[in-house]
Amino acid sequence: MPSLSVVRAANLAAVPKYRPTALFLGGTSGVGQAVAEALAQVTNGNSHIILCGRNKAAADKIIEGFPKSPDSKYEFEQCDATLMSNVRSTTSSLVSRLPKLNYLVVSPGYISNT
Repeated sequence: MPSLSVVRAANLAAVPKYRPTALFLGGTSGVGQAVAEALAQVTNGNSHIILCGRNKAAADKIIEGFPKSPDSKYEFEQCDATLMSNVRSTTSSLVSRLPKLNYLVVSPGYISNT
């Protein structure tokens, strides 16, 4: 197994030289939040991160903790992914205004109908 210092060096070498655009469906808690925070940290804020979910207050708090840089762009996109009509509408909106999407992380929370 590689040492922690080797893993950290490999992670730093993998940081993109461009400003990546990443969409996190379910990015306001759990795994989605953790991955969004990790991307913001590893790029030192040189990223465009879109948190997509239902909880704007949670997204605002998460975004507040992201590193700030002249190239950082962070936003929240409201979408209740339990309804496909919402997913379609949100997708159309994003496609019309984003020139590209480098990363898509899909990690919505568990939904119970009981």
